[in-house]
Amino acid sequence: MTSPAPASRIDLVDALRGFAMAGICLLHFVEHFDMGGRPPFPPAWLAPFDFWANEAAFFAFAGKSYSLFALMFGLSFLIQADKAVERGKPHDLSFAWRMLLLFVLGYVHSLLFVGDFLGPIALLGFSMLAFRRLPTRLLLVVSALLLLIPSNLVEVLRAVLTPGSPALNYAPGRFYKDVIPALQFGELGDMLRVNFWLGHKAKWNWTIENGRYLQMLGLFALGLALGRLRLFSQPAKLARVALITLVLGLLLLPPLYLVKMNLLKTLELDKSTLRAATGLVAMYINVLQMLAGTALLALLFRTDLGRRALGLLQPYGRMSLSCYVSQSFVGVPLFYNFGFGMYRHLGSFLSLLAGLIFLAGHLALAHLWLRHFNQGPLEWLWRCLTDLDFSRPLRRRNAAGAGAPVREIAAVQDATLNEEAGAARN
Repeated sequence: MTSPAPASRIDLVDALRGFAMAGICLLHFVEHFDMGGRPPFPPAWLAPFDFWANEAAFFAFAGKSYSLFALMFGLSFLIQADKAVERGKPHDLSFAWRMLLLFVLGYVHSLLFVGDFLGPIALLGFSMLAFRRLPTRLLLVVSALLLLIPSNLVEVLRAVLTPGSPALNYAPGRFYKDVIPALQFGELGDMLRVNFWLGHKAKWNWTIENGRYLQMLGLFALGLALGRLRLFSQPAKLARVALITLVLGLLLLPPLYLVKMNLLKTLELDKSTLRAATGLVAMYINVLQMLAGTALLALLFRTDLGRRALGLLQPYGRMSLSCYVSQSFVGVPLFYNFGFGMYRHLGSFLSLLAGLIFLAGHLALAHLWLRHFNQGPLEWLWRCLTDLDFSRPLRRRNAAGAGAPVREIAAVQDATLNEEAGAARN
């Protein structure tokens, strides 16, 4: 049944961001926070559960959750820019300072969890200062070109169409061999030493070689364009676009999976080139699946049941920075050698189960926190440092609001953001 009174734009955006963060959390648990590893002698009866848990987690979240988060980053940039214009404040300098602060936070976080994506988002986020100057139509074209990952596409096409051409030197994970042993067998000092530099070398090599950085830029641009089109403030228009996107996704995904799983293997390619071609198609699949999945969530959000279910994730979206960083403070000591070393005992199934238990508790804490505070602790600190003003209240001053439903708190706290529909520009 369609809801007679559509939820405000901020509700849906927060729910989508919360869904992305929940997916990132679960995948991190399955991957043992990028460390990998598995029990040396797992019980035989667990083998099928481990297989399907791993398959399900990667199918649902790998490459999709971060893509959705990147898309929401572009949309959030527009909201912040429009608010700055309304207040008569210079936005570009403030945004640059904000990204610099995020990069510093990301680097500090990466000393614990080198898979941190705050640093890459911060550096690549400076591109938004150029994107905002492009007309919307051109922005959509730029986004589409970037999402094709042209650097990798050209190399793969050259290798496929030119028999006897040199093999591609494609090995995005080549430097992780210098990082993983310190995480699996080292102590805290070994982890910090490796994460100080070698981990970043491995992460950025992976990000560049498989074209992830171009994909992120394309998603930033797409999020900004969608914001300008005011889809999230016009429920009927959003529903039409979501339905079209979902249908296109359902039509295009099967042939892409066929190409990835079978067709590429019929070509006479060396192993490195085959990995590069398969990885490129996988990147296309991830973005297309994310867009189709996001469209489905947007359609479900128009129903009473869907809005209530996805609304449970809104606090995770409003506190995405705090929730993302705090995941590592539990997951890294749980799995890494310097802590409990549970990667030796938990396969994919039990790790996913642990992730679900953690996510339930983490989400409950986020709901509780926003009953008493205006925003997450790191969000508050980031905002204060951005404005160089620590007078901004963290604790809610209205005691009566402490018992209000989180959705109502979010609506009151972010009411000014709902004016974006009138401020967004082409």
